[in-house]
Amino acid sequence: GGLSAVKEKDLPRREELQKKLDKYLKGRSFFIFRADNRFRAGVCKFVNHRYFERVVLVMIICSSILLAVDNPHTEDGRSAAEKLIFEILDIFFTTVFTIEMILKMIAQGVFHPKTAYLRHTGWDVLDFCIVVSSYISFAADSLNISYLKTFRVLRALRPLRAIRRVQSMRLVVGALIRSLRSILNVLMVCLLIWMIFGIIGVVLFAGKFGSCNVDEAVLSVLRADAIKAIGGENVTVYYNAESQPYVIDQDNVTHTFSDKTLCNGTWMEADLSWKNADFTFDDLGQALMTLFVVASFEGWLTVMYQAVDATSIDMQPVRNAHTPAALFFIVFIIIGSFMFLNLFVSVIFINYHETKQRDSGFSNLNDNQIQYIEEIKLILRLKPKAVPPIPKTRFRRFFYRIVLHNAFTYFILIAIIINVLVMSMTFYDQPTDYGIVLEAMNVVFTILFDIEAVMKIIGLGPAVYFKDGWNIFDFVVSVGSTVELFLNFVDTSVLRVLRIQRMFRVFRATRVFRVTRGLSGFTELFRVVVVALPSMGSNASVLVLLLFCYAVLGVNLFGAVKIGEGGFDPYANFSDVLIAMMTLFRIITGEDWNQIMVNAMVQPPDCDPASNCGSILAPIYFISFVLVGQFVLMNLTLAAVVDAFDYVSEAAGRDAKFTREDADQLVESWQHFDPKATMYIHVSDLTTFLERSTQKFRKGKDDVDVFRLVDELKLPRYAGERVYFRELLLSLYDRKWLVQLPPSEVRYELENMRRNACPSSRRANPLVKMGLTSKVIHTWRKKVAAARQTREVAERALFEAMAKRRSSIGSPVQLSLSKVEEEEEDGVKTARRSVLPSAVANDRLRRRRQSIN
Repeated sequence: GGLSAVKEKDLPRREELQKKLDKYLKGRSFFIFRADNRFRAGVCKFVNHRYFERVVLVMIICSSILLAVDNPHTEDGRSAAEKLIFEILDIFFTTVFTIEMILKMIAQGVFHPKTAYLRHTGWDVLDFCIVVSSYISFAADSLNISYLKTFRVLRALRPLRAIRRVQSMRLVVGALIRSLRSILNVLMVCLLIWMIFGIIGVVLFAGKFGSCNVDEAVLSVLRADAIKAIGGENVTVYYNAESQPYVIDQDNVTHTFSDKTLCNGTWMEADLSWKNADFTFDDLGQALMTLFVVASFEGWLTVMYQAVDATSIDMQPVRNAHTPAALFFIVFIIIGSFMFLNLFVSVIFINYHETKQRDSGFSNLNDNQIQYIEEIKLILRLKPKAVPPIPKTRFRRFFYRIVLHNAFTYFILIAIIINVLVMSMTFYDQPTDYGIVLEAMNVVFTILFDIEAVMKIIGLGPAVYFKDGWNIFDFVVSVGSTVELFLNFVDTSVLRVLRIQRMFRVFRATRVFRVTRGLSGFTELFRVVVVALPSMGSNASVLVLLLFCYAVLGVNLFGAVKIGEGGFDPYANFSDVLIAMMTLFRIITGEDWNQIMVNAMVQPPDCDPASNCGSILAPIYFISFVLVGQFVLMNLTLAAVVDAFDYVSEAAGRDAKFTREDADQLVESWQHFDPKATMYIHVSDLTTFLERSTQKFRKGKDDVDVFRLVDELKLPRYAGERVYFRELLLSLYDRKWLVQLPPSEVRYELENMRRNACPSSRRANPLVKMGLTSKVIHTWRKKVAAARQTREVAERALFEAMAKRRSSIGSPVQLSLSKVEEEEEDGVKTARRSVLPSAVANDRLRRRRQSIN
């Protein structure tokens, strides 16, 4: 049985492997290995084995760690041994990836057929390019060819090879790739609009964003130099009505710096220079980059104020010289950002929804089929909870009734809220008496929650108490608070270190969520979070991978850029991978990313050209990262949340056949027959459960015969004449609302879920599998027929007894309820000995009595 179960479990994997062999083993590989070649078939099996992909994934992770540690700008400071280790590891990983590439080429072919290595998917082409770039980098290092060393940067793409091997990441990237065409169309439209504004900006502001570097520091130098040269104290710096600085010496000579000609040069031993702004409209390329910064809403006010203060070409700006220039930026933000740039959001939302429908297989299903799948999944997720057993001793029963009472629950919740409010009232430098009162209240709450934990442990028992996660959390918090309370009275410096237990009080605040459990709005939002969590996890993994790849690339490009004045900030730079990832995450949030880009482009005289200057590739690097990270991935996360909210809203709004409330009622009714939550009940309780709880599953008003219902369900039975919870609900649901699904991945996935959730599907013995064997059906029907015959005999006996009683009295039947019940008991003694319960029989006899009366 166990061996056959293992074989049955491995069967889908074997079928999948055979499909891959049939797919890839075509044509000739390297013009040598034919499709029926045993060596090629063995290699194909080897590279498509799940453990092969896992090993390659581990190698990718290890090589990514090597990339994070290997900083090319610190090679000169390494020892010979360290350099040798890095070289050996780099050669090792390159060799491993080369072997992987060659094996896949042997299995699939290189260019022919269509499933060949370089024609099948773009991921294989990416792997090929990364391996080739590694060999070019090796050749450049050996031959000392400087321009070929730039291929070393392509090593940053190695972590991208992990995408194809992680399904969740592959789905997200696949959605992005399928959205690429629409995104490019939107980008082209935005580019056209921005070009129009860029041309207008060049006409209006070209050459007008420059200024003389006369700030307060330079003016103080000018004043000091003038005093030193002239020997007087009457050299003063003034600002005219246009806010332009000028200096008047003791000879009453005015020195201004109003244009580029007057600014450049030396005045009183102070070097002056005409400096252009970081973002200008001097040409169309600069204008487009400036407009992109404005569209990202980061630093756009500075650009607008520069345009407002601009006067003429190569002239010093004057404050508010041309106020109407602000309209240019306002109109651009409304049209170029609010309208066209937000098309990114709409395109990503639409493509994400379509991709999710396509990947989930729902695109070819109608609403009725989708509803059937969702409600079947709801049934498969149901699981009854164990009912705490009533204690046998009177002492424990007393606490049992208290802790399970609603009033006790509400009292504890109110105490939690008050405790949170008390904890939030603490502040720095509070009065001593005020602190004593708060401390006393915290002591009272600590004792109260300790008493709560003790009462629950006594009433419910330790085994039941510690099965609930909330109870475990409360117990840990209570113990931690008690330890902290004890340490408050111990004046020992060593024990004060353990006062970290005070932090457990903060976690108690999370218990406030219990208050919101009954709120429908909160429950719906919580379901949105649960539904969106897998998609958000996938997006987060892709985001981390993007941050890592750009961080490695940034370290290679900007790792040597100076840190300090004119260069990177000490807290935002690319000196190593970790700081680079933090810097990139800061850029995703939009915090001062434009200034980081400017610092990455630092040029002489602010840096040394031989060592620590920036790169001209900085605009491409940062703008591409902002586009992919901030505009695409962040909006993709937002799309996941919105899609989850729409899904939950549609599920709540449509006319559901089987709702969450119906599921809760069924589970609650099941707990009466299965208090220990074993998922099984005895067949003697089956008809009672069906009569009480399954009215929604009946086909109509005439569908009231429970015995016929039991006969139609054909439920499998297990040891001890028991039936399984999920199999019963699935049979009831399919009996009334069965929907045929077309052959698809969704149907196979649902069938696998049903097989895994039902024990009869996992049994190797065919006699009990699905309860459809002739022996099981015959036995069950025989017992049902015997129960019916017994019921009919009991009803006939009761009818004859009541008729005899009527004839003996000679008048209409005037019997008391107690007499009737006695006769009913006499009439159904045989029925109570049936294999089925007497609840339904008693109801039928009661209706029969009413008809006789």
